Amino acid sequence: MKKSFILHNDSLEIEELLSDEKLGQLFRAIIHYQKDEQIEIDSDVKLIFHSFKKQFDRVSEKYTTFCEQQRQRALSSGKTKKKTKRADGSPRKPTANSAAEEANSDSDSDSKNDIIDTTNISKKKSKYGEHKNVLLTEEENNKLKERYGSKYQEVLENFSKANAMKSYGYKSHYLAILKWNPKEEKSQPVKIKLLS
Repeated sequence: MKKSFILHNDSLEIEELLSDEKLGQLFRAIIHYQKDEQIEIDSDVKLIFHSFKKQFDRVSEKYTTFCEQQRQRALSSGKTKKKTKRADGSPRKPTANSAAEEANSDSDSDSKNDIIDTTNISKKKSKYGEHKNVLLTEEENNKLKERYGSKYQEVLENFSKANAMKSYGYKSHYLAILKWNPKEEKSQPVKIKLLS
């Protein structure tokens, strides 16, 4: 049995044209049709029921097509994803070692889709700053330490506070810190050119 079915409001106008007995027969026929059961009804109710049946069939066909498309999408996207659960059913977090092991393990399939890309694993971003809202790779963090030296922590904390207050939507916090550093901008002397 289906979990639900739809009756469109415009098709309910038929209620005004039928007696209570005929309307009851129609509704009972709709219910039995949804349960995949047969029922005997009067010929005039059968004519009206036929239009409802066509509507139900169209909706059911659209839904079946939609479900099949979603199933195909899930199957095609699932080919490149690796297992996210352990043998006991509990979730596991992917690590660089597990991804490398999985990529190098013997597999029953030689499909190109089964190969796991491990290049981005080493570029995993960690959270930095007082508010843990500055996302940097280890390489980016080291570059900032080199560039700012003793002022590194101050620069990082200033960006973390500003990001917490204004929720900047930067794609790269590393580039944002390089371009935007209010403390550095304020400390630079203003150059005035005198005209003679």
